Amino acid sequence: MNISDKLRSLTYSLDIQMAGLYFWCGNFVIQFGCTEVDDEPFYYPFVVPRFIGFGFALPNGFSWHTPFAQFKRFYQIN
Repeated sequence: MNISDKLRSLTYSLDIQMAGLYFWCGNFVIQFGCTEVDDEPFYYPFVVPRFIGFGFALPNGFSWHTPFAQFKRFYQIN
């Protein structure tokens, strides 16, 4: 798993509100209680847009993360 996959996994876990604790600083990622993003059946093309951030999601569905308007989209290069 490369760095962009780690950021995509963190973003995917925040997006689906997977219970956990998330921290990122550039390409450094710490996440507890997340899921890994898989390219099947589709490629998940989003990452968090901030250089530094923190987020969490609770099992009851409550979540919070460093404020930003939307996830940053990028395109897969084959």
